[in-house]
Amino acid sequence: MAKLSMFRILLGLLAVSAIALSEVEERKLDKKVRLKKRLERLEKAVNALEHFLFDENIKNIESLRDLKTTVVQDVKSDLKEVNKKSADMLAEVDEIVAEVREDLSEIETDANARNVIVGDLLYYHGIKSPCDEWYGSCSMANSVCRDGMCQCSAGFSYDSLRQTCVEECPHGYGNTYQVVNNHIIRGFNRRIVNETSADNCKRLCEEEQTFVCRSLDYFPRQKQCYMSASSKPDAEDGWEYNGAGVHFQRDCLYDTY
Repeated sequence: MAKLSMFRILLGLLAVSAIALSEVEERKLDKKVRLKKRLERLEKAVNALEHFLFDENIKNIESLRDLKTTVVQDVKSDLKEVNKKSADMLAEVDEIVAEVREDLSEIETDANARNVIVGDLLYYHGIKSPCDEWYGSCSMANSVCRDGMCQCSAGFSYDSLRQTCVEECPHGYGNTYQVVNNHIIRGFNRRIVNETSADNCKRLCEEEQTFVCRSLDYFPRQKQCYMSASSKPDAEDGWEYNGAGVHFQRDCLYDTY
């Protein structure tokens, strides 16, 4: 009896142990199942994330392509506008340059008219250059704007090599003249020639041997020539206005220096 009881107790213990083991195994199985399910969910989540990222990348690439296309179009449009503006500005510059060249040409023509070249030297507003309100005043000492031309003041001779107006020419007188209309030197005449021309009067003055002919008065109407060894500075008492006469003051020789 005692043994039978013990055996029953052992069977009971085995049954309890089996049940316990079964429960443990069941719990282990549940854990595996749950783990598997979780892994499957993780895999789905990862796949979903991959698809999402892939789709987003595609969208980004397409957006970049669209952006590139837009930027290129904008740049082309801007370049077209810049080229047009550049062409317009260049045309305006060419027009201004043409106008400047035309102005420079006029200025050069003006300058050539206003200035006198002697040898290699250019003299601004020199003797025999035009003068008026447009050209300005004559710049040389003892010179005036007379009859639209820069000339030496009355009584002064032009020394072209030294580019100055002088009262006397110590090395002799030449064959050019400073002209003063409507004025003469009265009472200082050394030789009178009638019925002659102005050119012949000047030639006779230049060829005169008995005295140094420094000036002459010519009367066109009467065709009279009055030659003198004097000039205005040393004949102030005889210098007077005369509407019928023209006074010629001889210039200095050109080739004696």
